[in-house]
Amino acid sequence: MRPRQHRRRPRPRGRDLPAALLGVLRAGAAYLPLDPATPPDRVAAVLQDAGCRHVLTASVAVERDHLLPVTLVGLDAALRDAHRTHIPVPETATGPDDPAYLLFTSGSTGRPKGVVIRHRGAVNLVRWAGRAYRDDELARTLAVTPTTFDLSVFELFVPLARGCQVHILDSVLDLSDAPAHARGATLLNTVPSAVATLAERGTLPASLRTVNVAGEPLTAGLVRTLHDTLPGVRVVNLYGPSETTTYSTYAELPPGTTDPVPIGRPVGGTTLAVVDADLRPVPPGGTGELLIGGAGVARGYAGRADLTAARFLPDPDSPGRTRYRTGDLVRWRPDGQLEFIGRTDHQVKVRGFRIELGDVEKALRTVAPLKDAAVLALGEGTGRRLAAYLVPEQPLDGDPAPWLRGIRRRLGRELPGYMVPGQYAVLEELPRNRHGKLDRHRLAHIPASALRTGSRIAPRDEPERRVAACWRQVLPTTEVAVSDEFLDLGGHSLMLSRLAHLLGRAFDVHVPLTELRTRTTVAEQAAYLSELARQPAPPTPATPGSPRRLDRSRYTAAGRSRGTP
Repeated sequence: MRPRQHRRRPRPRGRDLPAALLGVLRAGAAYLPLDPATPPDRVAAVLQDAGCRHVLTASVAVERDHLLPVTLVGLDAALRDAHRTHIPVPETATGPDDPAYLLFTSGSTGRPKGVVIRHRGAVNLVRWAGRAYRDDELARTLAVTPTTFDLSVFELFVPLARGCQVHILDSVLDLSDAPAHARGATLLNTVPSAVATLAERGTLPASLRTVNVAGEPLTAGLVRTLHDTLPGVRVVNLYGPSETTTYSTYAELPPGTTDPVPIGRPVGGTTLAVVDADLRPVPPGGTGELLIGGAGVARGYAGRADLTAARFLPDPDSPGRTRYRTGDLVRWRPDGQLEFIGRTDHQVKVRGFRIELGDVEKALRTVAPLKDAAVLALGEGTGRRLAAYLVPEQPLDGDPAPWLRGIRRRLGRELPGYMVPGQYAVLEELPRNRHGKLDRHRLAHIPASALRTGSRIAPRDEPERRVAACWRQVLPTTEVAVSDEFLDLGGHSLMLSRLAHLLGRAFDVHVPLTELRTRTTVAEQAAYLSELARQPAPPTPATPGSPRRLDRSRYTAAGRSRGTP
């Protein structure tokens, strides 16, 4: 490869993951992580925008229909050859402003946008973290975040730069079934909803010295839970969009932290400004939009000069540099820390994934004949979910469920799983205010339901009733039939992890998360758990990567390899 080319990496997580990424960087190229389960049309758009030349994969036997004119490189064969052949280290002219990696995020127009991160930004993050974290904290860092999510940059590169260990797991939710050495971890870096799920299940490693939380608003209640569960633990709340290289602010949170939890002060090499709609500084304590400057600011969006110009503004304090316009509303607190207030647009975060609601709405109009469509994010924490409100072009006859299931199925071929709504409502028209604009506040009060099977058979025996009772505790519904699919009722991976914990208590057994991914109805889970409870000893938990696994593209949560924030 030549310097500044891009290499896509559809590769299962394993110990060769950091080696592959470092190899791409050492060759002077930039890496582009992309989940192999991403819908083909979206893959094609991403590869085209990025100008990708090579695809690094576990095997050359991958689908080519959406890969465009790229060169496939089989990683397994390359690693075998590397042990037998001396390959000289290439001399490159990579500079601090050259791209190190690209991350694609949801776009408001329905087209994903690729954030081009510079070497300067990545190095600044590593240097700051090397000063902010002790080596005994980084000693055994868990890498639980998909490489398509910018938290992975901290997990993979910061510990290695300090000579520390990285323990790679397929998912943060597999932590309870992970090898013993992963349970001896010293640092966990993930989203609050995943931490809350692990705390509820009692699977946070007791060896943790530091817990980094980022990607979602953090509550004081979770901070207290962490300090109660892990006495002496260091809890750090981190904030930053992908466009400013992972983290831009941080706040250390003691046991007595109260709501609202601050997002803190700038990390090293970062400048912050709070401005009004005309980009003028607001008075201290006033609410305004956050502009971020400094070494971490990205080059812009790949192939999107117009969008880059709108979001990356000239920095008046640093000629030739830019500040990123975040769209986040914040205010300075009296103690000198920032407080997150909300958004200036319709961007939301669901389980740590950044989603432009307009992206989902456009996809809905593409897959179905609709007069109108709107999408909202409802609920909080692990219960946060997307709901779609649809106005069909022609009135529907009879039960709308089959029509809605068809929409969801087609939508799953267009969007990553975490962007597919779990609840739906069919309306004659969307509520609007007196100016004719969509009234999202009124819309949020219109009930949206999960998709259900046509067969409505209630639980028939005690095991099925126990399973259904556990489902009702985690799902946004109280009506559960034995043939309902967990995902169709609004479930996701964080809910599934909580369900495993509740089922384990209800049947007095250990329930591996992998087994619930292959048994997705009340009837299937009840039959499995009844048999498991009759066994004299619990079976050996399935290990991450077991071939007996449901297509995990349907299960999405922060901390597993699915999509980008």
